[in-house]
Amino acid sequence: MANPDQQRRSTGGCDSGFSGPADSSSYLKARTALTVYQAQERQLAIQKKKGTLIDRVRAEALVFRLARQECDVWVTWLPVWRR
Repeated sequence: MANPDQQRRSTGGCDSGFSGPADSSSYLKARTALTVYQAQERQLAIQKKKGTLIDRVRAEALVFRLARQECDVWVTWLPVWRR
C-alpha cells in the first residue's frame, strides 16, 4: 500500500494527506527507478552465472601482474641491446 492512489482509495477517497499530482509523479519516478535497478541487478546476476562478467579486482590484479612480467623482461633485455 505504498502507492498514494491506493492509500487514498482505501481511506474512502478523501483528499486529506494527499497534496496533489506531484506526489503521484514522484512515486511513479521512484517506482520506475526501482524497477530499472532491479532489472539491471538481475541482468548482472545472469551475466555472472554465464561467466561473461568477471571480477574487477581479480582482472586488475591479473593485468598488473602481466604488465610487471613484461616490464621485467624488457629490463633484462635492455643491457643486451646496448652492447
